[in-house]
Amino acid sequence: MPQSNDIERVLRAARPEPPAHFVYELEERLLPRPQAPRRVPALFRGAAFVAGLAAVVAVLGVVGVLPFGLGADRTVNATDGCRTVMVQRTEKRPDFFVAKNGELRLRYRPQVVNRPVKRCR
Repeated sequence: MPQSNDIERVLRAARPEPPAHFVYELEERLLPRPQAPRRVPALFRGAAFVAGLAAVVAVLGVVGVLPFGLGADRTVNATDGCRTVMVQRTEKRPDFFVAKNGELRLRYRPQVVNRPVKRCR
């Protein structure tokens, strides 16, 4: 009668085993390896931080709650203190006329005209 060690050895040798490439592909499909986290360069992190900080300050400025009292003591004045006035100027204006010999001629005559001008204080 064969020994239990001999029987065990025969059974182990006769055990069906899948091909190695099949085991590897199945492992990869069922248990994918974790991807290494991508490193963000320090320059990009710094730029993102500065952009975020600028956005926060801009939002606080629009809301009127700037930190450290920046601009909080000044009121907003929407008027610009400018007005439009009419000013008289003398300009040379073109004038066409027919000369004594029948030709069409051009001459410039001084003429007073009103022009709008913006005056600011």
